[in-house]
Amino acid sequence: MKISPEKLAKAEQILRDHPGVSHGYERKFDFNVWITLSVHGTQDIDSEVKRLASAAGAEVAMSLPAIKVFKLRAMFGANGDNSEEDIKGKAPSTRVQLSDKDKAVINEIQQDLALTAEPFDVMASRLGIETDDFLNISRSLEQRGIIRRYGAAVNHTKAGYKANAMACWWCHRQGRHGRAQARFSA
Repeated sequence: MKISPEKLAKAEQILRDHPGVSHGYERKFDFNVWITLSVHGTQDIDSEVKRLASAAGAEVAMSLPAIKVFKLRAMFGANGDNSEEDIKGKAPSTRVQLSDKDKAVINEIQQDLALTAEPFDVMASRLGIETDDFLNISRSLEQRGIIRRYGAAVNHTKAGYKANAMACWWCHRQGRHGRAQARFSA
């Protein structure tokens, strides 16, 4: 987003309060505010970018979708240990037909986990199926390569972490690299 300096404080608060914004950076570049945005599967990301840009007072906004995902598989244990994540399954090489139950389970496992000892019981109940059926469908989706892993995205500030960091590089045609300065952590 291109946001004038006098509007940055207001924009920061709006972007920080959005539940889908996980990272935000102020950059020394025409597009001086960069964010990482996720939306629910039923929402249109481009519409949400436009709505958020308008609310933040951006002169212009551009969506840069992830074309290739690079993951370091960082794991943050409660006791500070990091371990390599085991990613199972291989993406199917052909188009896959999904049943209505498959689709319902995929949508359900993308929702926030209920803060209860038995969150999968809650998820299965919302779909009107038995927990064993829910878990079997989930395992089948993983075995067929429809989903490669199931993991929780922890809100680091609610977990007690005070900061996090991410590095971004923008390569210009002349070969120079831009540096991102952390503006806020959502």
